[in-house]
Amino acid sequence: MTPEVDAPLHDDVGPVVVRPADGNDLEGVVAVGRAAWHRTYQSLYPPELVELFIDKWWTPAANVPSIRAGRTLVADRDGEIVGMLSYGASDGRFIVWKIYVHPDAQGHGIGGRLLAAVEERALGHDAVYLSFTAGNDHAEAFALAHGFVHDSREEQNGLPDLVWMRRDLERKDMR
Repeated sequence: MTPEVDAPLHDDVGPVVVRPADGNDLEGVVAVGRAAWHRTYQSLYPPELVELFIDKWWTPAANVPSIRAGRTLVADRDGEIVGMLSYGASDGRFIVWKIYVHPDAQGHGIGGRLLAAVEERALGHDAVYLSFTAGNDHAEAFALAHGFVHDSREEQNGLPDLVWMRRDLERKDMR
């Protein structure tokens, strides 16, 4: 990792280190996702739908495969997981599938640190992609602030569309 990512981030949330997740982080990853989902989606979906999605995506069983495959990063503050990001390739694209910071730790650069760390894992790809639910203004502002541009929209059968965004990666000269 680059020194900027390895170096602990110090501010009023305490020192934060971004690193690959391991099995000991599972409970923290799930807790971050559940807390962030409640806060983020309560205004976008009916409560019963929020709970349905949480029960589908934010369980240990749903997160173990990504952690075991080495495709989950965590933001660790003194042994407490305050952020997570999972990623992988699909149809030739490098995709950030999930990026969440615990609501109590948002606004301190942790999400940006997670994005910086995942770029190192995107070697061989021209861009990093992510998506969010249309109407999630916080996610859109975060993506735009981190250099993403709108790429496409995907209809979701009666639910708000998914908005796909892309950030082109700098090509390193391989001389």
